Amino acid sequence: MLAPEVQWLKKLLAEEQWSKVLDVAGQILVIGRFTPVEYAEINYAVCRARAFRQELLQSIPPGELARRLCQDTQQWDLLGNVLLTLGVAYFRTRSHKAALLTFSSYFDHMDKYTTAHKLSGRVWHNIGNALVNGGQITEATAAFRRAREMYKRNQDDPAYYDQATLVLIDCYLETDIAAVPPLLSELRRNARGESAIPGSLSKYLLARARYAYCRGAFRWAASLCSTGLAAPVKYEWAEFKLNLTLSQCMSAIGEFKDALGYALAARMTAIRSQAFDLEFTAIEAMYDLISVHGTSLVRTLGNEYHEQGMDLVPLLGDYVCWDR
Repeated sequence: MLAPEVQWLKKLLAEEQWSKVLDVAGQILVIGRFTPVEYAEINYAVCRARAFRQELLQSIPPGELARRLCQDTQQWDLLGNVLLTLGVAYFRTRSHKAALLTFSSYFDHMDKYTTAHKLSGRVWHNIGNALVNGGQITEATAAFRRAREMYKRNQDDPAYYDQATLVLIDCYLETDIAAVPPLLSELRRNARGESAIPGSLSKYLLARARYAYCRGAFRWAASLCSTGLAAPVKYEWAEFKLNLTLSQCMSAIGEFKDALGYALAARMTAIRSQAFDLEFTAIEAMYDLISVHGTSLVRTLGNEYHEQGMDLVPLLGDYVCWDR
């Protein structure tokens, strides 16, 4: 039986009250005198709360401590959860090798899990993400296919299955575009009817747009992205990708100022959701546009925003010079 304080901490964690988790964990760690089993729970709670608050670097030390304590005390199901959370923290801090090693170690204990085996789809999904960032598209494709299998077998959240389908489509757009249409049809079915998964319409429109873009239909892709951004229910990752794809479409048809504007919108979406790894991607897109087409893009865009009472200097740099 866990101490009452640790049970209360677990309740707050289940309710996703991240700030309260950190406050309570700080208080009970001062008290001390807990067992290694309880310290594993406490450090996992701190790791997960910090990760969801986007305090990713701070989440890693308690996560590593929780990993060691779980192994020492043979808390295998808790260990499975720790490895997933810790691996995501490594991935989102761009430590892709450490992320892959952490995710891979999850499978070392499959025969010991009683509940954590249900996380296998999410682990495969994140392995795929890490492989994509390492440029290993073929291997990532296999990981995303496995993630979809595990999501279906474990009856996990259907939104995760759709997300895995979406990133699998991106992989096929680079390696086997003929494999994409059946997956688009699947996303379309999931986006229709009363049983539609929330946010699935924006995911479907994003996938269609990515397919159109890769086939050179840039204006059609841009139209699909605009429709996706107007969808009544979407989530921030799809909003980010829709804006970034719109930026690519505008660049492809020679509308470079608009391309910079949509890349900026992607960055602002990432900032709003505190997804700093995505913000870095948007900054790269902005830098590429400015370095190729000049800082006049910044001035033109800056003047348009300035007329609307918005200051772009914090986002585009001190070389934003307003025309007077």
